[in-house]
Amino acid sequence: MDWIAPVGTIGGAIMGVGSALLAERLRWRRERDQQWAQQRRAVYQEFVMASSRAHSQMRASALKTDLSERERFSEIHQAIDSSQLWQQRQALSLTAPSHIVALAAEVTQALEAIRELLIEDPSITGDRFRHLRAVYWLKNADLREAMRSDLGMSGPPDPEVGRYRGPDPVP
Repeated sequence: MDWIAPVGTIGGAIMGVGSALLAERLRWRRERDQQWAQQRRAVYQEFVMASSRAHSQMRASALKTDLSERERFSEIHQAIDSSQLWQQRQALSLTAPSHIVALAAEVTQALEAIRELLIEDPSITGDRFRHLRAVYWLKNADLREAMRSDLGMSGPPDPEVGRYRGPDPVP
């Protein structure tokens, strides 16, 4: 009977150490998941901002009336390049789930369509531009909504999402 007390003590110690290890593992996993979410949030933010910069810079270049056709071509192309959209898309491909990468590709394609139109016709008041801009806004809103969902953000959806639920009809 003298052996029961040490066995009970050893059993208690094993359970205590096991519980402490399990608790530490759970804490580590929770912190790792939080760090990963913060990293994704930063990459998501950078991509969305690069997309916005590209769009704004293309519009600004199209509005310049003193540019030759060659200068306009160069400025509109440079708008996407200087926005760092391509770099941010690559960063996104390393950190985001595949459905978000696919949505980001759609946003990029929508911007490329706007770029090609503005090179051909720099008017930002025409029906074709408004349609392509609506497509871009829709794709961008879908992407932001997916990003928010991926990050587990609660609360009301992005207020702009409802405004961009469908592009204008093609002229």
